[in-house]
Amino acid sequence: MFKNKKKLRTNSRRQYVSHKSYTNPYFNEANKKSSKPLLSHFSWKTKFSVLFFFALFALLFWFFIYSKYFLIYDISINFDRVNDIGGIGEEQIERIAREQLRSKYVFFPGNNFFLFKENALYDKLKEDLAFESIVVNKKFPNKLELDLKEVSYALVWFEDSRYYYITTNGEIIIEVLPEELKQIFPLIENKGRLLILDQRVAGKEKHFEYAIKLYQELRDTNIFNVEKFTVGNENDNTLTMKIMDGPDVYFNVEEGIDQQIQKLILLRNEKLRDELFSKTYIDLRFGDMIYYR
Repeated sequence: MFKNKKKLRTNSRRQYVSHKSYTNPYFNEANKKSSKPLLSHFSWKTKFSVLFFFALFALLFWFFIYSKYFLIYDISINFDRVNDIGGIGEEQIERIAREQLRSKYVFFPGNNFFLFKENALYDKLKEDLAFESIVVNKKFPNKLELDLKEVSYALVWFEDSRYYYITTNGEIIIEVLPEELKQIFPLIENKGRLLILDQRVAGKEKHFEYAIKLYQELRDTNIFNVEKFTVGNENDNTLTMKIMDGPDVYFNVEEGIDQQIQKLILLRNEKLRDELFSKTYIDLRFGDMIYYR
């Protein structure tokens, strides 16, 4: 007996291997383009032009900002000085200007002709010193010209053990030592709260005007020698005048000054005569009435 032999079939797939190589032209071209440096896209002329203009810009920047040719060193000061006693000196003006020139703008020199700001120096001079006029000009390429006029003294202000020359509106011109004071300006002593703020005596303009006129009027009459004036509280309308070797005289700055002067002269000529200097005070503040002791 013969047995039937069954043939077994396999489901395995045949694999074909090719020994040839294939290339994708689009893929290779993209890789070639992306692998090139960025600058390789530009011609050597373009590269040279960019470098040239960059170097030229750097050179011009250095020349105009840092070159000594455009750095301000020369300062010309035309100063109209009107006060013979004390006052502002040219060395003070130059010192302030030099300090301003030494300042920097971030990393840039402050004395560069193109960067220097005339308004900044103008504000500094106006803040630190008293001038009637200030003109600041730059002269190309490296010079600074200052044209200034000093404010005239009007009074001497005494506060907190310190003396100051001031203007009629209370602007402080300069501090002065006691031994340097000259008896040609009226002296006002502050016996109230401190009034100096930001280089200015505030709130006493009426007292200044009154003191100047009293000082001039009485000096011209040659009747009294005025030692000094005093003021008290900020809102007080009283101005006290101290007669040399004599009494204190109280004036009201809200009343007419000529009327009060006439009352004082009348009192001296007709009532007190030689006794006036022995009195403690004379009060002229209340209309036609005169009080004294």
